Amino acid sequence: MLKQLLMAFTLLSATTAVFGTALSIPSEPPVPALPKPTVIAPTQTQQLDSSISPQAWVLHLNNIVDKQQASKLIQQLQSDGYPAYEVLKQDGQVRIWVGPSISKKLMIDRQQQLEKQYKLSSRLEAFEPTFPKESAQ
Repeated sequence: MLKQLLMAFTLLSATTAVFGTALSIPSEPPVPALPKPTVIAPTQTQQLDSSISPQAWVLHLNNIVDKQQASKLIQQLQSDGYPAYEVLKQDGQVRIWVGPSISKKLMIDRQQQLEKQYKLSSRLEAFEPTFPKESAQ
């Protein structure tokens, strides 16, 4: 241990003799300067893609009376990648929907694909989310 201390002292003395002062290690590394933030002038505004709007869109397919037939169609649509779901109406008919999507263009493309692939007519509608009513207890 004493030998190691003597070697360190000798090294420090030699460094001082060569450079004139002892080398010092800074206590903290220097902090790099941060880049200046980019300021957007008030006249510049971000524009939405014209095919995307804050509105969401859905396709309303046929109303089907037979619940099994509706479930089969929905299962087939979902297996082909369409986000399909059903809503049971008060008169017992099943309303079939595809969507929603915020891209109107995507829904128009899906509408054309459904017509070609399934021979189904559909109607593009604005999506209006509904929430189940709370039951009175």
